[in-house]
Amino acid sequence: MIGFVIPSIGRFTLSYTLNSILQQTNPNWRCFVGFDGKEKKDIDTSLLIQDDRISYFYFNEKLGSENEHHGNAGEVRNAIIDRIQNDVEWIAFVDDDDTLSKYYVEIFELEQTKQEFDCCVFRMRYDINNEKIIPPLDMNYLAQNFVGISFCVNKKFIDKHNIRFRNSNSEDFIFLKNIEENKGRIHISPHITYNVNGHLYYG
Repeated sequence: MIGFVIPSIGRFTLSYTLNSILQQTNPNWRCFVGFDGKEKKDIDTSLLIQDDRISYFYFNEKLGSENEHHGNAGEVRNAIIDRIQNDVEWIAFVDDDDTLSKYYVEIFELEQTKQEFDCCVFRMRYDINNEKIIPPLDMNYLAQNFVGISFCVNKKFIDKHNIRFRNSNSEDFIFLKNIEENKGRIHISPHITYNVNGHLYYG
């Protein structure tokens, strides 16, 4: 089962993110949303889609420093990961202003039939015409500034090696390099499953 981890500050775009997960063609998922520095009363209730597979966490005291990169998204992801039970084997990440292809889970399970890995990196698209994609379609290795948060990792592996996000301009790349340094197997998928600013062309 995949557990989708979403750090949020309660932006309206969260509803687009959650709906893209609800539309998955394969229902083998759960979703965990963590609100940074927010209580339940601070969040627009219309954003809180009610589904037994979606859990909401409220971190009343803001995690990390106000001046840290990405609004503490890495710290929120870490806090969510530490609360996920072991029945969730895989953890995938998505930001609260992005969306996923409805085939994400289906494609992930297909990738598992092709080879064994501890982490699967999917391609991210930045525009509806696919003019900007990272990693680019002809790139099959990790490179700084050419990888994003569009990956799914084995929870037991990152727990065993204590791999968590470090707040940095390159936190996604550093996370993946830590997997590599601990002899984790990383597979870069040819599939585009992640839409950056997905609400701009949702549907």
